[in-house]
Amino acid sequence: MKAFKWIWASLMILCLLCPAFSLAEAGEPRFCLPEEVDLSQVQEIDGRLKGEILLPSREGDSGSYRLLVDCPVPQGFSAKQQVRLQVEYQKIEKQQMSEALSSLGQNVSADQMRSSSSGWASRFLYYSSTGADINGSDSYSHPYTGQLCQSLSAGHEAEMAAAKDFARALLEKLGAKASEPFLQALRLTPEDVLSAYSATESSSTWYEELRQSTEAKLSGKDQVTLLRAQYELLDLPVMFQFYYPEGEDSFGENSYLELVMGDDGQLKQLALRSLPVVTAAESYPLPERSWEEWLRLWVANVWWPSSVAQDYEITGDPLYGDYTRYATEETLTAILPCWVGNEKGCLVPGWFTECRCTVLKDGSTCGYRDSYMDALTMTRIF
Repeated sequence: MKAFKWIWASLMILCLLCPAFSLAEAGEPRFCLPEEVDLSQVQEIDGRLKGEILLPSREGDSGSYRLLVDCPVPQGFSAKQQVRLQVEYQKIEKQQMSEALSSLGQNVSADQMRSSSSGWASRFLYYSSTGADINGSDSYSHPYTGQLCQSLSAGHEAEMAAAKDFARALLEKLGAKASEPFLQALRLTPEDVLSAYSATESSSTWYEELRQSTEAKLSGKDQVTLLRAQYELLDLPVMFQFYYPEGEDSFGENSYLELVMGDDGQLKQLALRSLPVVTAAESYPLPERSWEEWLRLWVANVWWPSSVAQDYEITGDPLYGDYTRYATEETLTAILPCWVGNEKGCLVPGWFTECRCTVLKDGSTCGYRDSYMDALTMTRIF
């Protein structure tokens, strides 16, 4: 079965439809000052934050952006989680992985795997039942449709549950643990791939072209479960991207497990990246913040509009000619404590957030955007 790398190329169309933005200089607010964020329309109701975050007008804006919130109140970090972790990224040997897989009923020899180790951070092990290259056209690619999304496909719940159980068991064999909120199981169906995008976001033909292409490629090929797992340390998820400075340069690495399981229970593909293990921990006290202070700092330092304040016309687009981009709004839907990395061999407490973007005229979802930040400084990392 072909891997569908074409999905990524097709979804690049979306980049042409997204508003451009620039980042503020280091130390300056990205959007506004915290005291300019009006929370008078946000309420805490039964442990959830609901309402609209009122934003200050910005010079040159054609209208007010709408930023809503509908998510649980952010919970603080426990005493054991207020630590700065020193970590190493394990070099999992191919024979070690082969034995772990064998104990779970998978017959995969070490010589069928590929691994790489570069420097202290880059740790990668890969397997494909067909021998496909990780970047090849016949490998599988996990379609990103929102970090916390779940499959819409009905009829394969047992297979998706089995894939999750397998991922949990495999990581346990390796001395690790999967983070449940970030344990995603998806089916390779048009419904899943297109679930995060709206057919009514604009009057252009891009969505219809993407729909037709997706349905043509995936029709009748729903035979596998694609799974992504992020790791867990001290009951908190480790974010999939970490960074570190090296001299005047800055580097980024990935940290997660991806699996492709066939409906016959056989492993089709595996990619294990940078599995962290704690080597030391030191106290890292965090200030207590009310949800009001948290939201003000998040808007000022981390958030940036990805919605469109009002309908506007685009003319002369090289791909789609003239069309209308319809007004959208954003809703903050998730706030989760986590581990983030922005220093060599170190993880510190952070916050993960997810926003859903919807089309105002019909409420359809037109995208998800997530980010994470340092919990001490409340500054964006990703």
